[in-house]
Parts: sequence; structure tokens; C-alpha cells
Amino acid sequence: MTSRKFKPEWTEKAPEPGTYRAITKYGDPNHFKHPSDAWVKMMQQEFHMSDADFQPSETRAMKRLS
Repeated sequence: MTSRKFKPEWTEKAPEPGTYRAITKYGDPNHFKHPSDAWVKMMQQEFHMSDADFQPSETRAMKRLS
């Protein structure tokens, strides 16, 4: 079940050079525009996601490419 007040913890840290995230992030690495609350709610409804799906975790995107 999704909550109406849920707001994901979006990162505002520039990606480390050489990581997947650095390669896929477009624009200024120090500028962030987070999705609106309405967009998050729509994604949760459309794809049957919960608040837990938006919790931060160690991901492959933060690891350096080999």
C-alpha cells in the first residue's frame, strides 16, 4: 500500500567519476531535479510499487566500472 505523504530520499550528491551513474546522468552533475509527488504516486499505482521500492540502497550504479 502506498502512503499519500511518502517522499523518496532522492540523492543530491554528484556521481563519482567512472561509475554507471556518472555515465548516465545528463547535464550538470551537481544539479538535481527530483520527480514531483504526483509522478511518484503515478509510478507506484501504475507499476504496483510500494514505498519500500523507493528506499535507498547500495546499487550497482554507484560502483566503479571495471
